[in-house]
Amino acid sequence: MGFSVLTWLYLSPSLETARSFSFDWIAFVYLRNLGLMVLVAGGMHLYLYTFKMQGSRLRYDARPFHKKNALFTFNSQFLDNVFWSIASGVTVWTAYEVIGLWAYANGYMPMLDFSTHPVWFALWFVLMPFYTLTHF
Repeated sequence: MGFSVLTWLYLSPSLETARSFSFDWIAFVYLRNLGLMVLVAGGMHLYLYTFKMQGSRLRYDARPFHKKNALFTFNSQFLDNVFWSIASGVTVWTAYEVIGLWAYANGYMPMLDFSTHPVWFALWFVLMPFYTLTHF
């Protein structure tokens, strides 16, 4: 949660900026999301697969990544994972975020904050894990 708060405070455009669509702030959000994807997913890949810090414990599929396999776009499961995470994952994630920021900035989507709605904020914060479990 702390990482999310820091990202919102220091790595997101102001709501004033997000009131109108502009290439500069949208590109910034895309590059920030790309950096987060590389940092988090790349870090997890290094930790779990390259350095094998966990070994095969708790792995769903203990087989190594497929290489030279025609099932994958680039004949490599690793390169496919990287490509589709960036080309599709970061792009869709950024599109949702940009539309959400624009909607917040223009008053189409209300901002739920602790100072104006403390009970709803606390309730939503507690119930969010259960919502995500059932939703996803």
